Amino acid sequence: MIFAIENGQFYYEDNLILQDICVSVEKGERIGIIGENGAGKTTLLNLIIGKLSLDEGEIFVRKNLAIGYLEQNGGLESENTVLEEMRLVFYDLLSLENKMRALEQMLPTFKEDSVEYRKCATEYSEAKKRFEGLDGYNVDVKIKTVLNGMGFLGLYERKCSTFSGGEKTRLAICKLLLQEPDLLILDEPTNHLDFKTLFWLENHLKNYKGAILMVSHDRYFLDELSNKTWEIKNCKLKEYKGNYTRYKELKAEWAKTAQKEFDKQQVEIAKMEDYVARNLVRATTSKSAKSRVKKLEKMERLEKPDLSENIPVFSFEKGLDPTKDVLKVVDLELFAGEKKLINCGNFTVKRGEKVAIIGENGTGKSTLLKSVINSFGKYEKDFVFGKNVFLSYYDQENSNLNFENQVRLEMWDKFPKATEFGIRRALGRMLFSDEDMEKKISVLSGGERARLGFALMTMKSANFLIFDEPTNHVDLPTRESLEKALKEFDGTVLFVSHDRYFLSSLATKVVEIVDCNLQENEMGFSEYLKAKEAEKAKLEQERIDLEKEKAKTPSPSPSVRSMPSPPPMWPRWRRSATSARSRPKRSPRGLPIRLLPHWSPSSNPSVSIPKNPKPRPATSWKAKRLF
Repeated sequence: MIFAIENGQFYYEDNLILQDICVSVEKGERIGIIGENGAGKTTLLNLIIGKLSLDEGEIFVRKNLAIGYLEQNGGLESENTVLEEMRLVFYDLLSLENKMRALEQMLPTFKEDSVEYRKCATEYSEAKKRFEGLDGYNVDVKIKTVLNGMGFLGLYERKCSTFSGGEKTRLAICKLLLQEPDLLILDEPTNHLDFKTLFWLENHLKNYKGAILMVSHDRYFLDELSNKTWEIKNCKLKEYKGNYTRYKELKAEWAKTAQKEFDKQQVEIAKMEDYVARNLVRATTSKSAKSRVKKLEKMERLEKPDLSENIPVFSFEKGLDPTKDVLKVVDLELFAGEKKLINCGNFTVKRGEKVAIIGENGTGKSTLLKSVINSFGKYEKDFVFGKNVFLSYYDQENSNLNFENQVRLEMWDKFPKATEFGIRRALGRMLFSDEDMEKKISVLSGGERARLGFALMTMKSANFLIFDEPTNHVDLPTRESLEKALKEFDGTVLFVSHDRYFLSSLATKVVEIVDCNLQENEMGFSEYLKAKEAEKAKLEQERIDLEKEKAKTPSPSPSVRSMPSPPPMWPRWRRSATSARSRPKRSPRGLPIRLLPHWSPSSNPSVSIPKNPKPRPATSWKAKRLF
């Protein structure tokens, strides 16, 4: 055990946040922490790192435990270059290397038999042994491996302060991975990561030696890494063995069993109370009734399992059916400033399709969606919309909201003809209380703003829904509820997302932005991933086969072939061969011939020569023609 909390309780002002927390972390464990937004996940992490203190209970930490913590949206702030900042992780090791270099310069200044020389040599030997034991020669290799995996190839000399917020978060992850703490704590690490970086991070963390605590809404990430799940609900923490998918199964089993046991106990209690009520006043049965009263008092009553889920309810109204081709993108040239994002791109969105746009960060996914929105209702040769298309758009940056407005008034400004009841019902379905409806949008959390954006979409009858990262800032129950609603929606959906679970569940077509090109894949996301893996395996097999073919192909023969050494011969015969070789030889046709090179004991010292060898005829030497 490296860390534990016993009977922990925490209050924020007068509000109970965490109650009766009893958990422990063992070496090498991978623990996923889940719960609704505001349940107390980040509060628990702050208690573990010592930023907050328990009001009740105890925390046990192993001596000299190294803890690394990635805050949610916490970026690396530094004026150093990327490489300089990463090398700070190995400051002690690099200082030891500098010491070795200094000792190397000092050694030649002393006489070899002097006391100073022996002292300096001993010190150098110890420093080198320690340096090699800490794998000091591979420091730069480790740094560049992590940086390249996290998407910073070729950016080693760029200053950290010049990167965007998402890139600074990735730099913070890089530094933590290089530090290799005993307990690595990650709060939403998959934000700002594209698929390539995400796959690399997952594979790296699978081989991580320390324990990992991770708060994440990425179900695929949790499934790949976690072997234990902590769920925080109603101020309490419950532990489940297994990843997220296994947690869902175990929770369903627990809920069924807990409800059954509770119902059984309630029946038993009702029978006993009924018996007491009927027999307590009777002289003949009073003693028996009092016995049951005592039994009821001593009985440990089970709590009714809380099976309620605080989940938003999505309802998208389609309205009229559009034409078969909802949107055609034709020979699109897309720029961001002077940077070209898409060169002559083409794809079609048909009625009823759920189309996912994917690609690495910076390839222009969100820019493409914004271009679609800006072209709607206009005649554009790049974007051709079908007839009867009614569009609704979700913006991940919430740029369509007035942050100084109140929640309820923002809804009214967007839909002035809506009734008070209609607006309150739409907001209530997105879990906004009466008090929340009067708040300014500027004070809302990221998850609350996302739910407000969804509420605006549900107020509009649209047959073409466009989403830009709809799963950002929302908790797992909200994601699953949104997935279900969009799968049931028989209109058309175009969306950008990094949530692989969401993509696998919803997408019927995948459009990938690669090298400024739009690649249209008529398949779901799961099939797309399998196809990519098959293509990668095929290319790897072709490479292996090519290397085997190269190994089988003999090298071209030179004009004069080099001959293998002849078998061992004794000195007497060697003299005969030498004399024979000294005379010019001619073939019957008059062509020159070449004798094999002679052998001597020095050319093969491993061969032992007997003292009295038996003579053999010198004719054992044969000439070999060159032509």
